[in-house]
Amino acid sequence: MKESRRLHIEQRLQELAHWRASALTLKDYAQQQGQELDLWRARLTWERRWQQMLARDEQQSAQQKQTESPRILRRLLRLRMEPS
Repeated sequence: MKESRRLHIEQRLQELAHWRASALTLKDYAQQQGQELDLWRARLTWERRWQQMLARDEQQSAQQKQTESPRILRRLLRLRMEPS
């Protein structure tokens, strides 16, 4: 996932967390923010998908690091063993 997309998703999830922490109804919070209620409802429908996307991306990053580490170590060992 591109970093810009990741930041966008994290920002939207943080906005939803701010709404929940405010203890206002969604309608009142949207009005307070000067935004349409439909926009916030749409964000709520995407919330679970965004969370899953981030979790999947973190999992893929962890797997990639696990496969890269042994490769890097093998290269370093080869360089050490080569005559100078």
